[in-house]
Amino acid sequence: MAKIVIKEGQAVNAKLYSKHILPEVFSKFMEKKELTTVRDVMLHHDNAAPYKAGIVTEYLNKERVKLLPHPPYSPDLAPCDSYLFPKSNMN
Repeated sequence: MAKIVIKEGQAVNAKLYSKHILPEVFSKFMEKKELTTVRDVMLHHDNAAPYKAGIVTEYLNKERVKLLPHPPYSPDLAPCDSYLFPKSNMN
């Protein structure tokens, strides 16, 4: 699995995400799948602010990448929440 490394302390904002991270992710994806474009690829984001920003939406539209909707809260899509609190033995 390829890693994308950013500077320590660097915040992931919409500009960084659309100008550096997404292009690198798509490049690695196309290389692995032997594709020449990401057109009509489906991408799933959570509702983090950088992912919903206009600059990111514009970039994805330009690349013709489809976004799968993410509900505001879905325990099925957040399995880490299941382990947030220890199990208790309630009799």
